[in-house]
Amino acid sequence: MIMEPMDIVKQTGKTIIFEEFNKEKDNLVTILTRDIEEISLEKFKDELMGKQADGSNSDLVVESFEEFIEKFSPVIYEKVVRTEEGALKFIYELEKPKDGATEIKLKDHAFYKMVMSLIDRKATTDKGNMEFPYDSLKKALTPEAEMEECKRIRKNLESNIKQYNKLLNKENSSSEKNRYAQNIQACRKKIVSKYRNKSPLALLPLLIADKQKQIDAISSVVETNNDEKQQNFNLCECSLDDSGNIVFIEQSISSGEESRNNTAEDFTPLIGTLKKDFRKKAPLAIRENEYVSNLITDVFVPNGSANLSIQNRDELEEQKKQYQNIYKESLQSFARAVSRIVEKFAGVKTFFDHATYDGKLARNVSVIIANCKINDILNNEQALSRFKKYFKNLAFEKDINRIWFGIIPGIEYGRKNDFMASNVEEVNPYDDFELDEQEQAQNKVNLEAVDLEAAKQMLGLLNELKIMTFINYKGSKNTGFVELTEKKVNEYKNNMESIDSEYAVFAYPNFTILPEEKNEAIIGREYEKAVSIQLPGIYLEASYVAAGIIVGIQNYKLLKDKGYKVNPKYPCVRFDIEDGDNAKRITTKLNRETTTEMEKETKEAIMEDRFGFVFADNRIIYQGQAINNSYVLNARTLKKDKNGKYKNIYKILVRNLVDQILRTSSDYVTDKSVKNFISEYADEWKRDNKDEDRRYANRILKEEESIELDSEKHKLVVKFNKEEEVWDEIIINDEEGEM
Repeated sequence: MIMEPMDIVKQTGKTIIFEEFNKEKDNLVTILTRDIEEISLEKFKDELMGKQADGSNSDLVVESFEEFIEKFSPVIYEKVVRTEEGALKFIYELEKPKDGATEIKLKDHAFYKMVMSLIDRKATTDKGNMEFPYDSLKKALTPEAEMEECKRIRKNLESNIKQYNKLLNKENSSSEKNRYAQNIQACRKKIVSKYRNKSPLALLPLLIADKQKQIDAISSVVETNNDEKQQNFNLCECSLDDSGNIVFIEQSISSGEESRNNTAEDFTPLIGTLKKDFRKKAPLAIRENEYVSNLITDVFVPNGSANLSIQNRDELEEQKKQYQNIYKESLQSFARAVSRIVEKFAGVKTFFDHATYDGKLARNVSVIIANCKINDILNNEQALSRFKKYFKNLAFEKDINRIWFGIIPGIEYGRKNDFMASNVEEVNPYDDFELDEQEQAQNKVNLEAVDLEAAKQMLGLLNELKIMTFINYKGSKNTGFVELTEKKVNEYKNNMESIDSEYAVFAYPNFTILPEEKNEAIIGREYEKAVSIQLPGIYLEASYVAAGIIVGIQNYKLLKDKGYKVNPKYPCVRFDIEDGDNAKRITTKLNRETTTEMEKETKEAIMEDRFGFVFADNRIIYQGQAINNSYVLNARTLKKDKNGKYKNIYKILVRNLVDQILRTSSDYVTDKSVKNFISEYADEWKRDNKDEDRRYANRILKEEESIELDSEKHKLVVKFNKEEEVWDEIIINDEEGEM
């Protein structure tokens, strides 16, 4: 019985991503070099992408973005230092410092959550980048959800302590008393989690809000009472409303009457308990920090300023300003320090957004996270040697271990000369100088970017290994949609000309998550004036989107969901995203970034030789509806056909499929095995076109297409869309056993 194509190839979407995400986790170089002696191919395959004893994936393999986050989300280390001038400075690092620091999980931080929310929102918006309502999502930086949760804890504490105190001296109440005691302990555990699992600075927005409540209460008294009455209304009692917000009740006190606040008395034991919890359970680096300890108790036991007089207002304003400045400085420093790693995670998220259907990859498809840059492989002689050996064997795999695609994001685009200035002045070359934070951040990006020459070297190797690899220039405003011109397209062509590889795909332009022009986020107010922070621009690498789309259309379920007729026994390697209306039906999940059309000259520069994997964001109407997402204009490799145009991606994928089928029973191909293949497979594929009901979107040959044997030359001759080509890459031997 003849095997179906999908029974032979198993999958056509396994992908490897060459990027570093978490220095503290294993990476591909470690797996390649940790053994003194070379291990067998089988053992290497098992360590790289086999299943563990419990059935889970190996350390570098993921099948969803959630699994990727679970395995590779880094810890950010926070240190607070005091400068020589006495100011506080917040430092955030990805590598654990020797002198200790607060640990923050990236996935839990408001800045990270904001960026991921922006990506999701941009999938459905009809707004361009300049019209998109960023402010609503920037509110996550204040962060309201965190504040509301703290308020709930605070309100529950107050309620349970009051109930517990009522039962203290009552008989036969131990059961009820235990109930409230357990509730209080549960609240304490939640409080500990706030500073144990993230920076205590995350609590500052709530403290700032509380100070503002106190200021507002005092201001209200001043405004509603004349000078004579103010002295009768100069005290406020602190309490909590049903939502956990601080409220202040004005107390009219007669001359000689003593003020007594029962709330403070009730909460006195709790203050000591929370401070004790902090000394025992806070991260070691901050356990002795009295300021942070007081901050915790101020947030969750808000009675320290239970009695307030109008004379407190200036002091409260100063405290609020201090807290706000601390929060602003820390948030701004964090965003600046981690923006690059957040961009990386945004890229992987977007890959999975496009590569999955109903949250899942196609059957047998998974993603290998190298967790290292290509330089780490190229500059390590042992790693490079073993990489070539092991992955060359994987190129001829006939089962689920075959790697079809790769991603190398973030190739450096140009070099900024930080010392060029428009207004020339005399400079002493031996004078001392300091880099400002923006320059330091720029230099850091340059160090992290992939050198183009290194990328070319790696692409040459991956060409031999038959891994179709998507690359792109580093995401920035200079490599996005707005800056895409005829001149830039021609510049890209010149830079990529020497690659000349059918397994290399250059994707452009890059996408924008948060443009530099919209990078201001308001986090509060000070004396009616907005307090804001400047966020870095956040960009999305086009290679993740391009690879995600191609991997996604390898899944027949995704095509079926888009309304195509499909046959599950066929892989989807022949599906051409450029053909007909395909690009209008399978768009990106990212918004149109500009409101103008692509310039005629730019499009002509692309289409004259069909250069690159190109995204467009022109406004188009399909089936009576406007398409609000960017879409694929062009999907080509960096190898030219004999007609002078760059080769379609699907041509290489179909050839790899045929090569695997031909090698089903042997490691080499003969005239006889080719003839059997044509009669058993190719002729069947052609027959699909004669029956209207069998014209599947994933059929491998279309009308007037064919795969034939030139017996005289021992070559496979293929016709795609009336264009004929010879598959020299598949070597055919005229006799069994001849090599």
